[in-house]
Amino acid sequence: MRKFWNKTNFLLFLPVVVWTAWAAAAHLSVANGAKTVLPIQGFDPRDILAGRYLAIRADYDAFPSECGRLTDKNPTNAFFCIGDDRVVLDKSRCSGRFITGYCERRKHFRDTSVNRFYVSEKSAQLLENAVNGRVKDPRVVVSVDKSGRAYPVDLILDGLPYKEWLKTVENEK
Repeated sequence: MRKFWNKTNFLLFLPVVVWTAWAAAAHLSVANGAKTVLPIQGFDPRDILAGRYLAIRADYDAFPSECGRLTDKNPTNAFFCIGDDRVVLDKSRCSGRFITGYCERRKHFRDTSVNRFYVSEKSAQLLENAVNGRVKDPRVVVSVDKSGRAYPVDLILDGLPYKEWLKTVENEK
């Protein structure tokens, strides 16, 4: 009987091990992150090749921001402090975790991680219409890791998680 762990089998099995380790690390990063809720705005990215997702943008304009103090119009690194609910230019001024982003046009804070929320194709159109104006105060729950990357975890519509909201909408029909 031949050895199972010959060179070919090892090389075929290696990508599976690497992918599994990567997926586990990503899951742990989301599971161990600090959770926070952010208001969102919907918009239409016109990207038909990217799969089915809700295009969202966290609305940081409701929070105090140091972006207005900038004199340069170029994008500048900035940080949204979780818990303090404010945008600062120096992450050492945050008392806990933060979301990494940048100041856009000396006015708006933008992050690069809270921009898509993946949903099933069956419910995508209904959720997109809700986020783009039908629902008051849509929000997204994000998990923030230690490096400042935010991962969308849940969508809140009319105060309910989106799966519960979909059930109430279906029951109304």
